[in-house]
Amino acid sequence: MAANAGNRKFSFSKERIDRLPIPEKRTYYYDAKVPGLALSVTPTGSKSFYFIRWLNGKTAFAKLENGTYPAMTPEQARATVARLNGEAATGVDPVEVRRERRAEMTLLDAFERWSEHGKQHKRSWEQDRAIYRRYLEGWGSRKLSQLTRRKIVDWHRATGERHGVYAANAALRMLRAMLNWIVRSHDLTLDNPATGVKLFPEQKRESWIDAATMPRLLDAIEADQNPDMRDFFLLCLLTGARRGNVQAMRWDDVDLSGGTWTIPGSAHKTKRPLTIPLATPALTLLQARLAFHGFGVYVFPSTGKSGHLEEPKTAWKRVLSRVGLEGLRIHDLRHTAASWLANQGAPLTLIGAALGHTQPSTTSRYAHLATDPVRQALERSGNAILATRNPSAEVVPLLPTSRNAP
Repeated sequence: MAANAGNRKFSFSKERIDRLPIPEKRTYYYDAKVPGLALSVTPTGSKSFYFIRWLNGKTAFAKLENGTYPAMTPEQARATVARLNGEAATGVDPVEVRRERRAEMTLLDAFERWSEHGKQHKRSWEQDRAIYRRYLEGWGSRKLSQLTRRKIVDWHRATGERHGVYAANAALRMLRAMLNWIVRSHDLTLDNPATGVKLFPEQKRESWIDAATMPRLLDAIEADQNPDMRDFFLLCLLTGARRGNVQAMRWDDVDLSGGTWTIPGSAHKTKRPLTIPLATPALTLLQARLAFHGFGVYVFPSTGKSGHLEEPKTAWKRVLSRVGLEGLRIHDLRHTAASWLANQGAPLTLIGAALGHTQPSTTSRYAHLATDPVRQALERSGNAILATRNPSAEVVPLLPTSRNAP
């Protein structure tokens, strides 16, 4: 029997819903079995299930999620509304909860805010954007409340299997830091689900170029067809500075007459200015660039958005291919500079000052490399110690002996 305008309450079934007439205006029908379940029928013939009931002094009104008929069956609609009725029985307005969830921040919303904050306060904000695009972009539409610890553990494990443990750990660290900041800065009543998720064990990756390999590396750098890339890699090696600082190096911060380069605190990891003395090889390189390019804003200018060199990885791959090395990172040029300082007998405090370290423990990793200077010093002191057993004796000429001597 078809329901009409005077009889809009009946037990929903596929047969009876299919026989409903096309109305002149939107019309609502109500299920006789489950309170709050309604069916909307429009003049175009489309049908959808709704939750409609009186709650807390007002009408709760909302279309069921994925509630278009016949994709959603009457039985599925009843199960959904029964669950909403259960929530309503506890005093919770499920429609208001849904409305709040729709307005809730997504992971993409959170990341965009984090990224804007990072542009002002983090040197690595561009790296964060790259990490998000590679490993988290597929979660962009998820609400923050949908991120559970179990899902993050599974994602971290899958990322490690596909991209390696270092990439997975970097992504997890970024996600954890972002969620901590977003919860704190926006007063969200949300626990960070990334907290407590264990990182994969990592082996310390610190490679450096020794004296046997250095000529090959220098030849490979010099052979590159891009002079900017040649100068960039050499300056990283000669100064020991972080690659990001060299990329954004400004002529205003370089004193060629005084032989110094001052990295402003806003661009340095410690947030304090760092002055790097420029040795003759670095000064010669910079003077040649100034003579060729003229005085602009950046030492390594670019037509990109930042105005300076941004991504030297392709050129670095060319260098590694020519030299026959694998796995060496641009950052390892910094380790190489520090390692050669250690091998030349430079004290750890001096190495730390050159690299801008604030913690002695950071520089102590290079202590084991200074074996040759220590060996030479121990040899000199050891020889001096042993020499005390045989002091130089005064040479006294011997007198001739005689049998008749008294």
